Amino acid sequence: MRGASGSSERLVGGAKNVRGARARLTRLLTASLAAVLGGGSAALLFLVPLYADPALSALAADFAPAPAECVTERRDERLGLDNCTWASCREGCTSDAYRCLQLHVKYRPRSQEDWRPAVLYVNIKGCGYPPAVNCANFTRDHGRVGARYACYWSRADPSVVVPEWSRAEQVRLPPPLLWLTHIILIIYVFYHIAIQNSAVRQKFFFVPR
Repeated sequence: MRGASGSSERLVGGAKNVRGARARLTRLLTASLAAVLGGGSAALLFLVPLYADPALSALAADFAPAPAECVTERRDERLGLDNCTWASCREGCTSDAYRCLQLHVKYRPRSQEDWRPAVLYVNIKGCGYPPAVNCANFTRDHGRVGARYACYWSRADPSVVVPEWSRAEQVRLPPPLLWLTHIILIIYVFYHIAIQNSAVRQKFFFVPR
């Protein structure tokens, strides 16, 4: 009888140890998924406005594939929020500009003789972050009245031109962000399932702490 009792106690103790190990593993997995989910969400919030939004906006602008001839006609340096509703180049896209540079140009597409008026932006948003956007270099190359250079005009809004444009570069940016979004959603599903399973076990079973 004593041997049978000892054997039963060992079985019960072993079962409790297994349940305890599973509970600890579940808590570790849940914490890991929560950390990955939080980090991935933060990265997504950072990458979407920095890369995805400008890329999609540039694609929507439908810039002409062939460069046009551009000439800077007027340079305005303005002060005040009311006067800086737009800027040709701004380093940083999150804060309002109190001081801004506005470049007015004329451009002539290839095989055409007529010049068209437009405003020049460093990119479709008119802003960005170093080293991709350097307003000092942009102003040096395009800010002098009479400066000539190649530019790309928007077929969606012909009054907008940019000095550089690569459709291939813009197309390759959104897919990785879409993959990241899918991965975050999958992690969220697993995290939600882990939380539910943990709640069910704690409700219907004794899980040692």
